Amino acid sequence: FVAGALAWAARSNRRARARGAKPEAAASVLDRAELCTLQGAWQAAADLAAPLLAGTAASGIEPEVIARAHLVLAEVLAASDRREEAADHVRRAGIARGQMRAGAARDRLVVRERFVQAGLGRTDAAAESEWPSADEVLAEARGDTNLEPAQAIRLARLALWRAEAEIREGSWPRARAHLEQAVQLGERVPVAARPGQV
Repeated sequence: FVAGALAWAARSNRRARARGAKPEAAASVLDRAELCTLQGAWQAAADLAAPLLAGTAASGIEPEVIARAHLVLAEVLAASDRREEAADHVRRAGIARGQMRAGAARDRLVVRERFVQAGLGRTDAAAESEWPSADEVLAEARGDTNLEPAQAIRLARLALWRAEAEIREGSWPRARAHLEQAVQLGERVPVAARPGQV
């Protein structure tokens, strides 16, 4: 479905440019796409992110937006176990990030890339030799007191994936540790109380 989304995106992007669409709106669209990945709305995320990559050379989109869009599509593909395609998007995100100046935005992308890289394997072995494993990223998260809520949500999901794999492998103690970590990560996400909630 990502290939179809990319083809649709190319047509939509050409129409949008013809109507005078502004490249700065891309960051806002990407914010929505990233929210969709947090919610597990994979098709919606792909439909939002793919147009940002269609004809990027002509559209003048910033490298940060290109990197973020590739990472969204990598998460979408990883969720459907299309790991090779997802890995290609991660590599392209790294290329775009390399065009950015050093700073907080670039540092956030490095953290996000490491998460996506770790999620591609969802096993003890890293997908590529220089990429971290899921367990390495989750171990680093234990000592991180400054996790952004979106990253805590992603890490909680990664911990659940690891727990599910360990249950299938018959390793209950390791699965329990990851289930507990998922709960701890979830508790770090601020939730506004709604009427009727305690």
